[in-house]
Amino acid sequence: MVRINRIGIGSAFKVFALVSALMWAIFGILYLLMIFAVADAATMTTNSFQTTTTSMDGLGMAAFFMYACGVPLYAIMGGIFGAALAFAYNIISGWVGGLELEVEGTVLEPTNPIYKPERTIHIPDRQF
Repeated sequence: MVRINRIGIGSAFKVFALVSALMWAIFGILYLLMIFAVADAATMTTNSFQTTTTSMDGLGMAAFFMYACGVPLYAIMGGIFGAALAFAYNIISGWVGGLELEVEGTVLEPTNPIYKPERTIHIPDRQF
């Protein structure tokens, strides 16, 4: 069993921000296509009565603007939500323990770790 005791808040912010922005970028295209289809159907209906279609053109432009603004907005909102979830998880896992995961396979320790606690570097004081 492996236990996850803590989730990095900054890491959760980055991951949730990217996932949220990517989801809006993908599903927002479907939203755009749906709005354009509705605007086109409404234009065809209003043209039979010899009326102007400028309001439907404006709807399409507004939908495209919402899509363009939605990607960074969803990234920010998703990042904040992910950081809040990580913060809440860290508090609750301190009370009841973290998630326990059963991992199959072997876990390899690094053969050449970057940080070796037995090796210290002495930096002399410099006087200016």
